[in-house]
Amino acid sequence: LLDGSNTPVVGHTVSLAQGGGSSTISAASGPSDASGQVSFTVTSTTAETVTYTATDVVDGVTITQTAQVTFNALPTDAGTSTVTATPTTVPPDGTTPATITVTLLNSVGVPVVGRTVSLTQGAGGSSTISPASGPSDASGQVTFTVTNSKRPR
Repeated sequence: LLDGSNTPVVGHTVSLAQGGGSSTISAASGPSDASGQVSFTVTSTTAETVTYTATDVVDGVTITQTAQVTFNALPTDAGTSTVTATPTTVPPDGTTPATITVTLLNSVGVPVVGRTVSLTQGAGGSSTISPASGPSDASGQVTFTVTNSKRPR
């Protein structure tokens, strides 16, 4: 905070607001310091761009300059993502399906949306795998159905 003479304003409370978005804003570092500065930490688990506006609460002045932060999506993490089958056992009749659900998550457990997933079987497999249900949905999920008509040896 600077006054009209560019002198730091000391001891003022400052608030920070976001213009849309779903980020989290920490509490202020305290009143404005000897340089007129107050710090905030902002975080988000959503890929988004957020514009922040500061207000000098003591004088009721909204600062004209804003700050914009872009939160990038974290990539899919193999350690937190999952692949499940339901049911886990089906007869080899070529018609009874198992549903394979792939759930894509990033390293903090947030779903990864809009990704293309492929499903393959190991060498010598004889299963029929359906096309994917589409790109990963809002839950990070893609489903496939699998059937098999070949009895194991």
